[in-house]
Amino acid sequence: MDFNSDGTVSIPALRLTANQLDELLRDLALYRSQMIPHVPLELPSGEQSLNFAEVTAMGLSTRAPIGVATVMLRHPGFGWLSFAMHAVHAENLALFFNHVVQKSIRAQDPSDTQWGEALGP
Repeated sequence: MDFNSDGTVSIPALRLTANQLDELLRDLALYRSQMIPHVPLELPSGEQSLNFAEVTAMGLSTRAPIGVATVMLRHPGFGWLSFAMHAVHAENLALFFNHVVQKSIRAQDPSDTQWGEALGP
């Protein structure tokens, strides 16, 4: 696989093992992070454009630098995804999850909660 000078990525025909595919996914993510246009900061409109997967395992860490929390989520296709969050984002996420849990307890139906509603500035 090559990252070309014109901002594109070339991938020859491949036959990969699971481990090789994991490595390719990591490489593709790295290349994508360097491409223009960048991944938008705003959520895409419409849930059909998002890749939903049930979280079957997760990890949390505070071993990161002070004021940064690390959240690791297992995606069945992409593997383990790790996110470092500054305190303000971690607080917003905690508020959102608390809101969802409280709403679920009260109504026993959290289906009308829009994810992201408490994540804004």
